[in-house]
Amino acid sequence: MAKQTPGRITSLAALQFLPVQDEQGERLGHLFDLRTEYDPRRSDKPPVVTEITYGTIGFLERIGIRRARPRTIAWSAVVAVQPHAIVVRRKVKA
Repeated sequence: MAKQTPGRITSLAALQFLPVQDEQGERLGHLFDLRTEYDPRRSDKPPVVTEITYGTIGFLERIGIRRARPRTIAWSAVVAVQPHAIVVRRKVKA
């Protein structure tokens, strides 16, 4: 098994269950899934993460208990991926 540097995330799987919080530190839930875009006709181009799924509904949808639209945030809104949390920019309400 490969050694991992403490405090360094080395795979997307390591992001599962991390807390998701906004830039002010407000906790939004935990990350339960990553959504990607992938074109099998373009095998030279790897999948690209487009959204994160978080919160209780995201968890229930992932394990197949509930069919509902989970909470998602565009990957472009992620401002930091830290060993202890994923920090996102929330939309500013007008």
